[in-house]
Amino acid sequence: TNVIRMRRVRTADGAPIAVEVSAVPVRFLPSPEMVQDSLYEALDARGFLPQRAIQRMRSRGASLEDARHLHCEMGAPLLMTERRCFLADGQIVEYCETRYKGDVYDFVFELQR
Repeated sequence: TNVIRMRRVRTADGAPIAVEVSAVPVRFLPSPEMVQDSLYEALDARGFLPQRAIQRMRSRGASLEDARHLHCEMGAPLLMTERRCFLADGQIVEYCETRYKGDVYDFVFELQR
């Protein structure tokens, strides 16, 4: 399947905090120019908004490219997520890998039974 691959550097107050690479099959998004502020808004406009996702989290050291984009040292700790997003019928609409700077995130989870 042909895909569009988009690399974005996420920022907060002008500072880079994450590098994100998304891959979307062209049958769902024919052109990256269709994305303005939000990939999901572009997918929703075409009737392909993800309905569920599976996400994996792990740590890794920053590669040379990560360090360049995130203004950190090579090998600095990053939190990496891999996410597969699915349509209601089970088709994968997006694969996304995001590498977050380890020193700017604090994750809080609430678990209930």
